[in-house]
Amino acid sequence: MAVSVKVDSEDELTPRQRNEVVADVNLFIALRNQLAQRDLRTLRDEISNILVIDEMHRVRSPRIHPATGEPVPSDADQALLAFRSLLQFFESRRYLLEDALTAPQAADLLGVSRQTPLNRLRDNTLLAVLDRGAYRFPVWQFDPQGEDGVLPGLPEVLDSLGPQQPFAKLVWLRRPNPTLAGRQPVELLRDREVEPVIDAAHAAAELP
Repeated sequence: MAVSVKVDSEDELTPRQRNEVVADVNLFIALRNQLAQRDLRTLRDEISNILVIDEMHRVRSPRIHPATGEPVPSDADQALLAFRSLLQFFESRRYLLEDALTAPQAADLLGVSRQTPLNRLRDNTLLAVLDRGAYRFPVWQFDPQGEDGVLPGLPEVLDSLGPQQPFAKLVWLRRPNPTLAGRQPVELLRDREVEPVIDAAHAAAELP
């Protein structure tokens, strides 16, 4: 999508700054095109909140921390930091679901009916995340040598993680875990080291 930048006379930008603005806008548009409607509404709300907070802050004097004497981050600065964290979250979501399969693709891979992956999702023996109106099944969970075509121990691990949201389970399985010597749980499942992962999943489920 082509983007043009209109610069007000009192806010002249250098050519480099213009290019950076265009790059930022194009990056935002690319991210926007990847989001489901619910996620897009969340993004819009966050942007609106930042603009409102920034406008309110313009009429206030900067706050000074009584102990350090340093300026306290404004509400707008804190909101911007929260917004950047939100963008990073969505970027991580895109990365983790990049190669995920649709339900029909998962069915073709397993050689089952198109309803079966959704049934197994309901039974907590497959992992999928609702994304852009359809369930996406991370491809790494499938194993042609595993029982029912998935990694050994995966259904037990999913069950051990308890009633967490599917995306939280996905992040847990792909994140290096200090209780597993810094390895990703999915790596241990690939190596048929199931019991340590189940124990770690039980411990994670008990966290507040």
